[in-house]
Amino acid sequence: MMKEKMYPIARTFNCPGIPDTAVVAGNEQCTECVPVVDPLQIFDVDTLRVILNWRSSKTREGLFAYGPVGCGKTSTLTQGAARLNIPVYEKTFHEKVSFNELVAQMTIVDGTSFLQYGPLAKAMWVDGKPGIFLANEI
Repeated sequence: MMKEKMYPIARTFNCPGIPDTAVVAGNEQCTECVPVVDPLQIFDVDTLRVILNWRSSKTREGLFAYGPVGCGKTSTLTQGAARLNIPVYEKTFHEKVSFNELVAQMTIVDGTSFLQYGPLAKAMWVDGKPGIFLANEI
């Protein structure tokens, strides 16, 4: 299980004007599915506030981000996760996406079958790596 770390919001997201005492929880170390930090990412403070409030919520309900193509929905979520060392498991949807593709399916490699977890299952604590499931193009 990953160890939690508190990150100062102003420094972590390069948002001057936010008090230094404002912090958000993330993970202490990186894992394989944590996005690479883009140092050029600029966060909209209002959007960031919504995401961080969602992240801090104890209810763990889903977050629905919407807007026109190219407005920063995916990049804001993935870059927020990158700075907090949170794994992101992403799936771009199409008309034939199956439930098994999202959760788990049997796979054969070199004649051996095994259960391969999908991005939704991985985001829900599979392998002890809680993360974000990002469903694109719904």
